[in-house]
Amino acid sequence: LFDIAMIVRALIKKNTPEYQKELPPIWCKEGVITIAALVVYLLVMKLIGFIISTVIFEFGLMALYGYKMGKVDFSDKKKAIKKLVFYLIVSVIATVATYYLFTDVLNVRLPKFKLF
Repeated sequence: LFDIAMIVRALIKKNTPEYQKELPPIWCKEGVITIAALVVYLLVMKLIGFIISTVIFEFGLMALYGYKMGKVDFSDKKKAIKKLVFYLIVSVIATVATYYLFTDVLNVRLPKFKLF
């Protein structure tokens, strides 16, 4: 029932001027980088473990999208370094919280560091 309502609403909006405006491309450069980073993250996780790979993955994506959104401006080096340190801290906290949730609360085994 809701599907039919959504289809009818989309058909009605199809002829409005705001609907006719050009949409941004689906596959932008950042989207491709994100997919590639995700593939590398999943492949590397077995070697270097969940914690290290997840911190690097999250930090990299936060830095990329922070730069893309204009939140990291390298013309002011001090401000950029502060923002990148903030991204690193958030990455570490989010990774440790996720690790704790999966290992201690849900009893799920995550990949460990295997190089040594």
